Amino acid sequence: REALESAGVLCLGWKTRQFPAFYSGESGLQVDAEVSDEQDVAAIWRAAREAGLPGGMLLCVPPPSEAALPRAVIDAAIDLALEEARASEISGREVTPFLLNAVARETGGRALTANISLLRMNASVAAKVAVAIASS
Repeated sequence: REALESAGVLCLGWKTRQFPAFYSGESGLQVDAEVSDEQDVAAIWRAAREAGLPGGMLLCVPPPSEAALPRAVIDAAIDLALEEARASEISGREVTPFLLNAVARETGGRALTANISLLRMNASVAAKVAVAIASS
């Protein structure tokens, strides 16, 4: 979060005040502002451009609540997956697929469901925001 702030990136939370933690809507970190819909995002984007502000804007979308995992559950699964990767000497480009599979296994597939739900949510929100910006 601090690296984004240092780079001049405004972090907006889609219907949340917390910076989402991928599988979970909870991270304990705050976004700069909560937005309630695509019109809010478009208005902030326009205002930033008109003011000539440098930097970018990150719209932080949490996974849908019905698919999100509690932070403690996902943190435990990730810790176990990291331990397995170290013990198995997994490295390089093999790390990410290994971790994704291990986390999915440790959560009984719930992490994969959250991942797919977040992907769909991101696509939906991005489309709405693009239309709102293009229409303004």
